[in-house]
Order: sequence, then C-alpha cells, then structure tokens
Amino acid sequence: MTARDKLYAYAGTPSVLPESMLDAALDAHRAEVLAEGAAELDRIADETEARVAAYYGQASGIGPGSAELVREAARTLRSLAEEPSARTEGKSSQPADATPDFFQPGQTYAEPGDTTDWRFRCDSITTHPEDGERTALGWRHFRGEWEPYAYGEDDFEIHQVADDLSTARKDRA
Repeated sequence: MTARDKLYAYAGTPSVLPESMLDAALDAHRAEVLAEGAAELDRIADETEARVAAYYGQASGIGPGSAELVREAARTLRSLAEEPSARTEGKSSQPADATPDFFQPGQTYAEPGDTTDWRFRCDSITTHPEDGERTALGWRHFRGEWEPYAYGEDDFEIHQVADDLSTARKDRA
C-alpha cells in the first residue's frame, strides 16, 4: 500500500472528500516536497563547489562545475514537481461530460428558473457506518431562511427527476 493509498483510507475518500480534491491536495504536497528537495540539492552543490574551490584555490578553476551532477538532480526534481504524479496523470474522477450521481461538496444547488427560493449548499458528504448510504451535509435555503440540513441519496434522485436539479451560481449562496 502506497502512502497515497493510506491517506485515501484516512480521509475516507470518496465518501468524505471527492477523490479529485484529495488528488489535487496530495499532488500539491508532492510538488512542495520535490521543490524543497531541489532547493536542498542546490545548497549542497553551492557548498561543494565552494569547498572544492577553497581546497584547490580560486585560480585553479576546479570549483565551478564540480557539482554539476547534483545540480542536474535538482533540475530533475524541479521538472518532476511541475508534472502531475503518475498516479493522477490523465485521471479524472468522472468523465468531463458526466453528471454527478450525488451532491458535491463546494457546490450550491437550486431549482432552475427560480420557481422557489430553495437552494442547498453542500459542505460535506458522510456515509452510514453500516450500509454505506451517502448523506450530504450542508445548508438549505427555503422560505427565506438558511438552516442546517442533510439530504440522502433518495433525496438527490427525487430532485433530479422532479426538479431538474441544477448547480446554482456560487454568488447566490
């Protein structure tokens, strides 16, 4: 089991966080660690060149370039930091044109056409400990008031059919 797989298990993905959000956070952390490694290799290369020049003398010209392999390793780490990880490269939790099968954290939903003032801002997803049914936790706006609210999988299906649920503009939430 990789460290990434262990973190998925701890985070409860995809029941708590969408896999794409966890992938993005892990990739950002990976890039930070690689950049820190590259900076450390640059420091080692500078120190090595200074020591070689000090030992042989500045006039010898031996110091500059003596740590080129270390600098090449630092460049390699930097280029790796800019690329997506092999685990997530080209991967998407859903096809670009797919319709989610449940509420998504960070999204606000509303009825199309503003027929009512109903809105639901999904903050997180949790699962039932025994049967695994998903429940969206967030805030519902209805009849002029916001209230904490939870919707189950059946609620999402009903809204999809009866209300043609659509994602609202974020500035309305």
